[in-house]
Amino acid sequence: MLRLARTNVPIDIPLLKGYENGNELYFIATDVSDEKTAAFATNLTGFKVNYAPALAQTPQTARAQAYAFTNGMAGDGPFGFQLPVVNAKQGDDGYSPLWQVNLVTWNENATARELKSVEDITTAEQNGELSINSTDTVVNHPAIQWQNGSLMVREDASSITDDTPYTGGQVLNIDTENMIVTMVAHRGWGPD
Repeated sequence: MLRLARTNVPIDIPLLKGYENGNELYFIATDVSDEKTAAFATNLTGFKVNYAPALAQTPQTARAQAYAFTNGMAGDGPFGFQLPVVNAKQGDDGYSPLWQVNLVTWNENATARELKSVEDITTAEQNGELSINSTDTVVNHPAIQWQNGSLMVREDASSITDDTPYTGGQVLNIDTENMIVTMVAHRGWGPD
């Protein structure tokens, strides 16, 4: 019988930042339903983001909404403009780690400014300042830390072994200064 050596190991995953209802939210990128977007996210983060076409089959009711800006104010968003905005954080109605991507484009006659909530975005759209293009792309981007909360950080983070239980959280450390979350990775056998 073959056994994997060290089935539980720490793994560093790059954090990304966005806004939810005017507040900063940190999340990770793990899977994307569109192959080109998965490659783009991999290049952007330096971390392998999986192409997972089955995510596109996620029912609308199970999707949260994310808004990425394609122009406007320069910033740290995925296209080089302002940070993305999501409609909910963990614990809120409407939260899901599966986000439908909406592309936000400022109109030529509008004065671009930083928007930090879905309400700000929809108001600007109603005022004719920008347009929103809803895509078919669904991303798995779990929230890691948000205003007044985060995923549970393990108390026994310094001792990860093959016998480490799943209980107690899978996060070992959240470092928003260096934009890294360290999590417990569980090794297993793939199909090949």
